[in-house]
Amino acid sequence: MSVYMYGHCVCVHVFVYFQCYNHRWCTGGANFTCQDGYSYNMCQGTAPDYFSLGNAVRFKCPTTSSGKWLLALLIIFLVLLAFVVINNYLVANFDSMDIFLDSIQRLAIVSQFQLRWHDGFAWIFFIFDTVLLDADLCRPECLMRWSFNESFWLQFGVLFLFILQFWLPCLWTCVREKRKHQRAWSEIIMDENSTCADDVHKSIQRTIDILGMMYAGIAKNVFDVFNCREISGQRWLRTDPNFQCDSSQHTTLLVFSSLVLVFYIVGFPVAMGYVLWKKQKNSEIHGKRLLATLGTLYDR
Repeated sequence: MSVYMYGHCVCVHVFVYFQCYNHRWCTGGANFTCQDGYSYNMCQGTAPDYFSLGNAVRFKCPTTSSGKWLLALLIIFLVLLAFVVINNYLVANFDSMDIFLDSIQRLAIVSQFQLRWHDGFAWIFFIFDTVLLDADLCRPECLMRWSFNESFWLQFGVLFLFILQFWLPCLWTCVREKRKHQRAWSEIIMDENSTCADDVHKSIQRTIDILGMMYAGIAKNVFDVFNCREISGQRWLRTDPNFQCDSSQHTTLLVFSSLVLVFYIVGFPVAMGYVLWKKQKNSEIHGKRLLATLGTLYDR
């Protein structure tokens, strides 16, 4: 005899019953249907013709193709604008805002835990994801099927674009200064009175800032890659039960995440700590050049 319980649904690809991550996403009953806007395994995916903001808010897509493209571009523009304002204006100009955002990020990390949060927290979590610079906020789900794989690479793509934004103007300034004064690269960069040296120090500082701001979100994504669970002989990603582990895509993520884990998740704080310890040991902790590059880590 089969027993159907409210708040439970069945995975699409296997005949095993699992409790929904959020029982409000599942209607329960004999057909194991999901609420409007939710679909796929355990109702954690976004249904066709819907798009999501964050993880718990679903909206109907426009009916026309042009409307779908316009909506996708608008969401991407607004999210990137929020990222630029936070990183290039607020953090760069207000130390108090930097400290405030750091505190908010701690709360945002807690919100990433898969607990049975009340639906009223959906918009608060959306703000938290914005503060974490979570690129997954702008998912073009009206145009394509979106999974953890796309979210993972998008996060690193946004990080790369930020770093590129910092260093391209710096490189252009240094090239112009080198051509104008006919000096070696080492002389220009080491000359504290040169515009190039100032831009290099600012670019290093802003790169460290963005690496620190996106650290929590990227670390979560990296650890999620290793977190699979077995369902009737098949392994699925715990954070996204619609993404199958041991696939070619998952293998690529495992290799890349292993490198990121060593060189960024572990390497970044260790490297920063070692540099600061070394400079303090040599009584250079308050030097002008160090303050210009790593000052945000210890001098407010």
